[in-house]
Amino acid sequence: MTKLLYTPILLSLCLASQQAFAAEMAPAAATPLPAPSVLSTSSEASTQAKDAFVPSDLFGKRSGYIHPFMSATLHSADNINSTPTDTLSDWKAIYSPGVWLAIPAQREIFLNLNASNTSPGGRYQHMDKQEGFSRYQAYALYAADIEEYHKYDERNTVKQSGEAFFQLNLRGGLSFDVYDKYSDNEDPSGTGDTAIIDKYKSNLGGIIVDYDLTDKFRVRADYTNFDLAYDDILSQGKDRTDNSYALYTFYTISPKTELLAEYEYIDVSYDINDPQDSTQHLIYAGINWQPTVKTTIKGKAGMVDRQGEVSGASETAPIFELMISQSLTDKSSVTLSASHKLNESTISTASYSKDTTASLSLNQAFTDKLSASLVGSVTNTNFQGDGPNRTDDMYTLSPTVKYVFNDYLLGELAYEYTQRDSSDPGFEYDNNTFLLRVSTAF
Repeated sequence: MTKLLYTPILLSLCLASQQAFAAEMAPAAATPLPAPSVLSTSSEASTQAKDAFVPSDLFGKRSGYIHPFMSATLHSADNINSTPTDTLSDWKAIYSPGVWLAIPAQREIFLNLNASNTSPGGRYQHMDKQEGFSRYQAYALYAADIEEYHKYDERNTVKQSGEAFFQLNLRGGLSFDVYDKYSDNEDPSGTGDTAIIDKYKSNLGGIIVDYDLTDKFRVRADYTNFDLAYDDILSQGKDRTDNSYALYTFYTISPKTELLAEYEYIDVSYDINDPQDSTQHLIYAGINWQPTVKTTIKGKAGMVDRQGEVSGASETAPIFELMISQSLTDKSSVTLSASHKLNESTISTASYSKDTTASLSLNQAFTDKLSASLVGSVTNTNFQGDGPNRTDDMYTLSPTVKYVFNDYLLGELAYEYTQRDSSDPGFEYDNNTFLLRVSTAF
């Protein structure tokens, strides 16, 4: 299992480069960092555990090199095992300490470095290339969730993750990014064939090389390695290593319009479950477009050619990702996102799954301190293979209210309703979740 080794290396590189490159390179013009992509991840919500909580809303209040943070959460659910019958309810306390280091100092965590166990290559979507850095930028982040249940203390657990990133921008438009993320987590209840709590460790690492050929035309090459290992011997058939290679071309038509073309090759290799191995070729064409100051559209569509090792595991199919964001007023916005893609199967009777998802997010700031959001999503998962086909429909609805007491203290109150309908009634469930959280960051 690959361990998190990049963090000290990347920070050492950054400290060394602060002196080594200062004399060689002229300062780069400062530009605002673009917001990370918010393409929906709702189709992975039922199969991918959330990372340890990071109160990133508080980081924008001040710049700095070191940002320690801490959250305390009361979390209540009426179906903690996600079962159709004999449901168990309980509440838990979650303590979430962590620290974020940035050199040079930054206000915001700006990357979408989220691993996904079911996505070939380990990422639900490609990592957005950030263009607003100075000559170099590095950060390291550690976060943990310490969960303590009230009644069912056998469910107590510690989830943790660490990640690191380093970017170097050279003269002539050439830049290099190196990143790594290590996670020690567990699959959400109801994900696989059984009710066992599936703990795992994963590592996602990659390199990005980006080159501006002209003011309008640039190219990019990515390499990503994803390693996944489950703790339980009964689940080790899901252990795998993915290697992906991607090429991108971008053409800027105007300051508000950019076209892109993308090719990606992914090799998915299971450690002991060789019949699940596959290779995939993906081709996309897309656009990043801001038709007005209030509207942003990001989308791409293409084809995937999946070649599996057994009968029923191969397919050529259309795929797409779409995000439309609209500012309604200075204090309100709405975001619509949708996607369709092929993912790794979470059940033993299928080779892979077709996932189609759509989500709608409404955001409203009432004052400088009080804000609210409402997120709804629907996901269709169609499991494919020689075994009995199964289709799941997942529905979620989640309102959240946030209150910023001051620059160091944030309060949140949230509710989430989840319902899964399935062609196999044994995998249907619904769940009501409430949470109250207080966070601080410096």
